[in-house]
Amino acid sequence: MLKTPGFTAIAVLTLAVGLGMNTAVFTVVDTVMLRVLPYPDPSRLVSLWEEVLREQPGTMNSYGAPIGNVGGASRYRVSPANRPDL
Repeated sequence: MLKTPGFTAIAVLTLAVGLGMNTAVFTVVDTVMLRVLPYPDPSRLVSLWEEVLREQPGTMNSYGAPIGNVGGASRYRVSPANRPDL
């Protein structure tokens, strides 16, 4: 290692960067995927959305579904005024 200090420095730097990236990825995975949410019963959490269909003439098939992606549904968060209707 003393005969080739450039190679040694690059090898040590590569190991340091690899270990740092591994630590960062594990921290993100642990925080996002492995830890339990801080709620009493996290399996009962839901997300509410509204879908607004933009109908255009000639973009529906015989079942009333949009053809392709034309005039498809747009997702929006449920507005506070519509929450009591649920």
